[in-house]
Amino acid sequence: MKYFYGIIIALCVLWFSCGTTEEENLNPVIWETTEVSLEANHFLIVADGDTFLANVSGVEVSSDPGDSAYCTLEITWYEEDVEMRLYIYFHSDGSDWWSDEFRTYNGKGPEQDDWIYYYGRYFESPVGTAFNGDFEEASSDTGNTYTGKVYFQSLRLQAFLDTY
Repeated sequence: MKYFYGIIIALCVLWFSCGTTEEENLNPVIWETTEVSLEANHFLIVADGDTFLANVSGVEVSSDPGDSAYCTLEITWYEEDVEMRLYIYFHSDGSDWWSDEFRTYNGKGPEQDDWIYYYGRYFESPVGTAFNGDFEEASSDTGNTYTGKVYFQSLRLQAFLDTY
């Protein structure tokens, strides 16, 4: 029993010595255009080993309005003097919407800026509804020198807001 209490005390000391809660470590984002709405409790990009949070002032949020079958969400920001971008490409067949590609900058700065690509079928949802859930994806362009990962926790994403 003494051993058990020792473990409990040690865990309590560790818990209180950390000084931060999980909520304090979150990086929430809300990005909206007339075509797309994205909200997440936590967001980050790992581009070739460097982490980017987009938790800076001056984040630019835009969309290519496209048409009833295509639109984009385009996020651009500077973090520690490095331009970063997250572009998501959406498609719709009138019944469902999805993304088949998104891309991020590689985080290497103005002399070496290049895209990291992610290909697949992402976020598929019925038109008029949002995708809800956690999302983590590693880059899928095997011919690219740079690798990346994109993380969203508690993501709520909806495309074609003004179309359907």
